[in-house]
Amino acid sequence: MILSESAVIKADPERLVAFFETLDEHYLDWHPDHVSFAWLDPGRESFHFVERIGRWTLRMRMRVSRSEDRRLATCRPQSALLALFFPWMTFEVRPEVDGARYTHRINLRLGPLRWLLEGTLLRPLRRHMHDESNNLARLLGTPPVA
Repeated sequence: MILSESAVIKADPERLVAFFETLDEHYLDWHPDHVSFAWLDPGRESFHFVERIGRWTLRMRMRVSRSEDRRLATCRPQSALLALFFPWMTFEVRPEVDGARYTHRINLRLGPLRWLLEGTLLRPLRRHMHDESNNLARLLGTPPVA
């Protein structure tokens, strides 16, 4: 299953890309459930984050690969075990007439656990992703998205 949140943010696409390139400076402001974020190398090709989603506290180390124009970042867990359930997530920024379309996708493989996790993880995760879109717009000084 792929969870997806997409919104047009009235900001230059390069401002959104810069936000993600300097996420260590904005992570705690981006969402009240964010706990910590750190780039693990000078090339910003891996990071560690901690955040609360519903009753869960997620702690992960991720590897990042980016498109040549840096508008698409694909993040994969460094743990082979976590990657079985959470193969990847992406952050994409595409130019739009009114600014930029920000799209965040999370690929989850939960199989029969999906229905057990709907209330405690999946519903809060969807809400979290939506809040991040609104907060991203606010942090960039633009109106919240619908």
